[in-house]
Amino acid sequence: MNWSMGMKKQIFLASILVSMFVPLVSSAATLAVSFPRDLTLGAKGEDVSRLQDFLAKDSTIYPERLVTGYFGALTQKAVIRFQQKNNITPTRGYVGPLTRTKLAVLISGGAESDSLTPSQNNSDLASLLKQLADLQAQILALQQTTTEAATTTIATTTPTAPTLPAPPTFENSVTISGDSTVRLAESLKMGDITVTNNSSSTVTVFHIKLLMKEALDDANMRGATFKITLRNGSTTFDEALEKKDVTVSIAIAASGTYNTQFITFYAGVPIPASMSKTFSFWGEVLKGPFNNGEIQFVVSSILTVPDLPNKGGAALILSALQT
Repeated sequence: MNWSMGMKKQIFLASILVSMFVPLVSSAATLAVSFPRDLTLGAKGEDVSRLQDFLAKDSTIYPERLVTGYFGALTQKAVIRFQQKNNITPTRGYVGPLTRTKLAVLISGGAESDSLTPSQNNSDLASLLKQLADLQAQILALQQTTTEAATTTIATTTPTAPTLPAPPTFENSVTISGDSTVRLAESLKMGDITVTNNSSSTVTVFHIKLLMKEALDDANMRGATFKITLRNGSTTFDEALEKKDVTVSIAIAASGTYNTQFITFYAGVPIPASMSKTFSFWGEVLKGPFNNGEIQFVVSSILTVPDLPNKGGAALILSALQT
């Protein structure tokens, strides 16, 4: 009995120490709330959406302003511009500790102390987190020791029921993903998009709707018509679902803007529950030479049967400057 009371006292004292560290760690960890991990090409998630939403507030940094939740080539270029503007080196478009700290400070309104550098903040936070983890480990060890000691005084034990795996979770939505940038040419693959069925039953992709945003300064493209093909897969061997003629606007877009039009493609492809399907878009007979500008094809919506809400997004870009 005395031994048990002594163990409880140790656990109580260790808990008090942990509670003393929590305010320190929580204040130091404020900068890590917005971006809890490093971000680079291919990353997906809500933190990527927060990054894109913040960068899109400055058109000189992220003129495309696409908030897709996917870290593609456009997002990487925007991060490079942000790093250059804020003197963060190296400027490689990788959101590491220095860039995450700067982003969090700007988002929170400059809560960071001017007397501390981002590296100092990261070092202090890491030290506090390590001390907190050590204390929590000590509490866990004490609790386990107490439990084991109490168990030895019991002659018989009651068998526990086996733990069953959690059933799969579903939500009624489809997720769109896929960013790419390629150089304008006479015949090319514009890029792939992936549609994921998050629901518990098969859905059919009925229509895929693109928003075409064109900003080319080539006179020979004015009023020109070219073809776009939607394929049921990612190669030229896959079935062509629909081919459409697209006509470029006669007028050149004003500086900093795009000529826009919507293009709807029929697919009619079923996707089983919890499965993904890749589609590809191909451009044909794009007459050059191309001097400057780009054409963006943004997946604005996907119509499914049954009709499910869309998540994510994709942007396929044809750039005259891409090498």
